[in-house]
Amino acid sequence: MASISRLIWRIIFLLFFITQDRVECTNLGGDITEDTNLTLNGSPYLVWQDLVVAENATLTVHPGVQLHFETGAALRVKGSLQAKGNPRERINFTKSMVNNTYNDGIRLRDGNSSKEGRLEIFTRGEWMPACDNRWNMKTAEVS
Repeated sequence: MASISRLIWRIIFLLFFITQDRVECTNLGGDITEDTNLTLNGSPYLVWQDLVVAENATLTVHPGVQLHFETGAALRVKGSLQAKGNPRERINFTKSMVNNTYNDGIRLRDGNSSKEGRLEIFTRGEWMPACDNRWNMKTAEVS
C-alpha cells in the first residue's frame, strides 16, 4: 500500500512540473482591418496563418511581445506596423518550435492547414508560386 501511495505522489509531482513548462499562446492570423494592439498580456502570440494588416489599419506591437510564426505563415503589411521594443523588453518575431520541420525556402499558402495550399518557393527576395491551390498530402504521394 505504501508503494502505491509513493507512486501516486511521484505521478502528481511529475505532472506538476510538466504543466509548469507549458506556455499558453494567443492564436493569431487572418486580416487585420482595424487598429489592433498586441500587448504583453496576450503574449506569446502564435501566428498560424498569414497575418495581413489592411490599408488604413495599424498593427501596434508593444514592448516584450513575442510572435511565433507557424510553418508558411507570414506578416504582410499594407497599412501600418508600429513595433518598438526597448533594451529590457525586446519584441521577438520567430519561427514556432511546434511542427516546424520544413525547408525555409518553401511554403504552402492559402490552404486549410499547414499540409495543403499553393506551393511557393522563396527566390530573388520574394515568394513565387510553384503550384496551384490543389496541393495536398494526396498529390504529394509517390506511386
